Amino acid sequence: MTDPIPPSDIDAEQALLGSILIAPYLFDDLVAVVKAEYFYRDSHRWIWEAMNHLLESEQQIDQVTLCNALTTCGKLKEIGGPAYITGLICTLVNQA
Repeated sequence: MTDPIPPSDIDAEQALLGSILIAPYLFDDLVAVVKAEYFYRDSHRWIWEAMNHLLESEQQIDQVTLCNALTTCGKLKEIGGPAYITGLICTLVNQA
């Protein structure tokens, strides 16, 4: 018997990550309740972990620092490059 697929909502994951890029001060509160393993997509886990690393390093969370952090860990191309990070923000703006 195979393991059941955990529930997931990719749109919600993207909205959460995009919201942090728009309002990075939210991350400090969210990191207490949201863990990387809660994300269904590996790419979203990596983004969350990179954001957490930036917070721990006392760096600003924004598109540039996030892309740099993902480049450093070798994941930026794998998640879709800077365009994917920008897309997280654009999706929210277009829904508003």
